[in-house]
Parts: sequence; C-alpha cells; structure tokens
Amino acid sequence: MKKTKMLLASLTLVTILSSCSDSNTAPADSGTTELSKAEATKVKMPTELIAGKWGVDNITAKGEEPLDEEALKELRSTSWMQFSPDGKISSKMAGEDFIKGTWTMSEDGKSITVKSNQEGEEELVDLVVEKLDETNLIITLKDESGDMKWICKK
Repeated sequence: MKKTKMLLASLTLVTILSSCSDSNTAPADSGTTELSKAEATKVKMPTELIAGKWGVDNITAKGEEPLDEEALKELRSTSWMQFSPDGKISSKMAGEDFIKGTWTMSEDGKSITVKSNQEGEEELVDLVVEKLDETNLIITLKDESGDMKWICKK
C-alpha cells in the first residue's frame, strides 16, 4: 500500500509539472523568431538615414523673399543632394554642380561637416541638421551673411 501511494504521488507530481509551461518560451506556432523581432525594432542611425539622394523641395534664406511657385517648380526639377555611405557628397542646384566633396556627421546626428574643393579651393562648411527621418531632411547653413535652409525630400 505504501508503494502504491508513493507511485500515485509521483505520477501526480509528474503530471502537474509537465502541464505547466515556461512563461519565458513563446508558443511553437507563434511564427516569430528572435531575429525577426530584432529586425522589426531596429532603429537606423542618422548616417544610415541621410545616405541616399535627396530632392531639394525648397530653399529659404533669412531676410530673403520666399521663392514663387514657378521658381519652386524649377528648383524641384533641377536640384538634389547625394550623401553616399562612403562619405562622399555631390549636389546640383538649378542644374549646375554645387557641392562635390566629402561629408561627416557628428555622433549625435545634429551636424554635418562638408569638405569641398570648389574651383581649386578647399572649403569646410558646417550644417545644422534640424530634421532627419526616412523621407525628410532639413539642414541649415549658418554664417555671417544669414541662415540658409534646405528642405529636402527622398
């Protein structure tokens, strides 16, 4: 009788333990792997966001009149900036070469330094990044002649 009670108690304990699930384990049919969760929540670094070709949508300059619709249409069809992942930059404004050189971004993604060689002279230009996401880029050049802002779209 004692053996039977022990056997019955052991079977009951095994049944109870096997019916409990580990709360840290996802159900087998969830279809979600750890890799896909990580990819879904990956946040792009600013240097990844800025890489690519940006169409210039508008340019504003402190103290200057806004561009009229015709000028905006011309600007949008002939102006762009290309930030390559390898640190090169090129751009056209109104169909003319504007900047060719290299770029670096601060660790916090709030400023870009452009090193260009225009007409044989090396020039360093610091730009303030006001907005940067998957489809919008707003950068401002602040200098003694006044702020100039480029509003760009991917």
